[in-house]
Amino acid sequence: MLKILIISVDQNLKSFSERNFNNPDFQIITYCSTTDPLDIMSQVCSTNPSILVLDDDFINPNTVHLLTSIKKVNPKLSIIFITSNTSIELGRQIHSIGVKFYLMKPYTDNEFTEFLNSIIKEQAKIIY
Repeated sequence: MLKILIISVDQNLKSFSERNFNNPDFQIITYCSTTDPLDIMSQVCSTNPSILVLDDDFINPNTVHLLTSIKKVNPKLSIIFITSNTSIELGRQIHSIGVKFYLMKPYTDNEFTEFLNSIIKEQAKIIY
């Protein structure tokens, strides 16, 4: 089972996950209770997801600090970072932290699916 933790209040993202991952192979956990970095970090650690989907618009201005902490605790965690911020500087910071999957809003269902499939294939290679 693939556990996906979504940290966001974005309704498009929630509805997408409900439409496309409503089967026993996936466990979707959505977290949107608070933007406090310590609470989010606690949720990531206690959930121990295979994939983390992080919405910058929800956690901003703590994005870089939070991602750095998450990657220190779990450097192999696959993260899909979603943002509406078009800043090249943010992109550089996120990439330097080790986040490979970066989506700009608005994105299509196909783009999101491609990212997920890439992560799933990457993880399958590591397992076998």
